[in-house]
Amino acid sequence: MNPVIEIRDLVHRYGRSEALHGLSLSVEPGRCYGFFGRNGAGKTTTIKCLLNLLRPASGTVRVFGLDPARHEAEVKSRLAYVPDFVAFYPWMSVREALDYQASFRTRWNRDTEVLLLRQFRLEPNQPTSGLSKGQRTQLALIGAICAEPELLVLDEPTAGLDPLVRREFIQTVIGAYQSGDADKRTVFVSTHLISEFEGLIDEFTIIEEGRELLTMNADDAR
Repeated sequence: MNPVIEIRDLVHRYGRSEALHGLSLSVEPGRCYGFFGRNGAGKTTTIKCLLNLLRPASGTVRVFGLDPARHEAEVKSRLAYVPDFVAFYPWMSVREALDYQASFRTRWNRDTEVLLLRQFRLEPNQPTSGLSKGQRTQLALIGAICAEPELLVLDEPTAGLDPLVRREFIQTVIGAYQSGDADKRTVFVSTHLISEFEGLIDEFTIIEEGRELLTMNADDAR
């Protein structure tokens, strides 16, 4: 099968500063892929190139075999993205925010929505303006999972969460997402907290200063 994500020799610059230096990686369908590195290593820049939020200076990016710059609508209709900082329209309630997200999607799993709202203890009538950073992330993840995309892209998904619940939280998120057609549901998760994803990741790449340091199968690494 074709890779869900394929990056070859990716270079991106901010002015004279080079954030990515010839980065390459490939993510197969149905994998939970870890993208690890300390803060500032180039993880978010890479994700923004995947989503056509940034244009690389050189190199190629393919998502589902498509160029996200030329086929942006088709690519984005098949994935869901949760950034490290999440914001909602402040006049919306939790219920309204989810209904708004659902209006853009062809699929929406209401059973999963009910399950995760209960598990994360989010009340549908809560105003989004009163949610903590961690609760906003939880709400964004519910919206991403309920859309049942082929690719789930997560950038520091445990940011703002209590350290005591991070591990259980991410297990719940990945489990709920891959509980359907797991062979066709791919997770690409960026984080600097490698230990929280122990046992959940199939393969990973570690980057430093925009360069690949190591790519390994998780079983071989253990």
